[in-house]
Formats: sequence, structure tokens, C-alpha cells
Amino acid sequence: MDPRKLIVITVGIGLMLAGCSGSTSSDFPKPSETPSQSDSADSGEDVSKAPAGVSRTYLEGSSKGPAKNVPKPELPADAKEFTEASASSFVEYYFELLNYAIETNEVAEVKRLSSKECELCDKSIINEAEAAQKSGEWQVGGEHHPKILDSHISGKNVAIVTVEYTADSAKVYSAPGKLQEELDKIDPNRLAFDLEYDEGWRVYKILGAN
Repeated sequence: MDPRKLIVITVGIGLMLAGCSGSTSSDFPKPSETPSQSDSADSGEDVSKAPAGVSRTYLEGSSKGPAKNVPKPELPADAKEFTEASASSFVEYYFELLNYAIETNEVAEVKRLSSKECELCDKSIINEAEAAQKSGEWQVGGEHHPKILDSHISGKNVAIVTVEYTADSAKVYSAPGKLQEELDKIDPNRLAFDLEYDEGWRVYKILGAN
């Protein structure tokens, strides 16, 4: 299975890009990992508070190596309430986490904010990132650009947010100067995020909205 293809086939996509419902396929460049991709990703260090004399300047990834010192997204205050606007803000934050994972392959926060029911997310994002980390791959490019189309409270502690997104082209490297794969850009595609709320939002399913 092409790790970039998250196929929405029958009701039930899980988190970030998981699922099944309908017969729509959506391509998400896989986040790939290497242990050294981000000096601050695993340590939890705030890159804006580096010790004196220690550089924490963001360095984008290239054919020579993965990105370093990537700023970690922070959950906005307006994404913590049980409102339609908050649900929209949360989904935008979720895409920020995806972009962060693409550069750093750090998926701890994605795991925390994803329901266990999200099989595709687990298979196509989390597992792929962990596998890439072991193999030493990293990705350059592939940033996702979401646009919220609709958000509504659909039941008790539940909301649905419809998103249209695009993604930049990307390249995957297995070693300095060794191109393993080129990923095409993603034209506008739609997804519906099923969210559940329990002292905060989590992604329960992701469904094709076309």
C-alpha cells in the first residue's frame, strides 16, 4: 500500500487521515522520521528559550538532512471550548501537528489527540512515521494547507468540521543526497472531521466529504 494514499472507503476513518467512507482517496505525504530530525522534538525543549551560546535556529530540511529545531505547535486557547468555532480552531491545529510531524516525525501529540478507532491514521501516519524513523528517512516539503468550510455541533459532545486542503509537492530522502521518492502536490480535496469532546477535542473519525 502506498503510504501516501489514505483511502476513504466505508464509514469509519479514524484520526488524522484514517478511514473509510464512500470511495474517495486522499493523498497525504507520509511523515518520515529520523532520530535527529529535531533537537527539540523529543526533549520537549522550547526552541525560543535555548541556553546561552546554544543555537536553536530553525533549519529547514534539504537533501543534506532533515529539518532541525522545528517550532512545536501550541494548542490555541480558542480551540479548547465546546463550540463550533473552537472545533474549527482545533482542526486547524491538527493540521499544524501534521505539518510538524512531516518535518520532525514527532507524533506524540497526534497520538494523544487521536481516537483509537482511527485505524487509517494509525496505519498511514503514526506507523509510517515510526517506520521511517527506524529506516532513517526524512521528508522535505509536503506542507498541508487547510481551509475550514463548515463546522457544526452534531450531537452531545460531538462536532463535524468540513475541510478543504491542498499539499505541496515533496521529496523523501533515505540518506544525504539519496532521493528515495518524489511526491506530487495534492489538489483541493475535502475531508470531514468527526470530533468528540471530553475536557477537550479529539479526532474520532475522518471521512471523505466529496
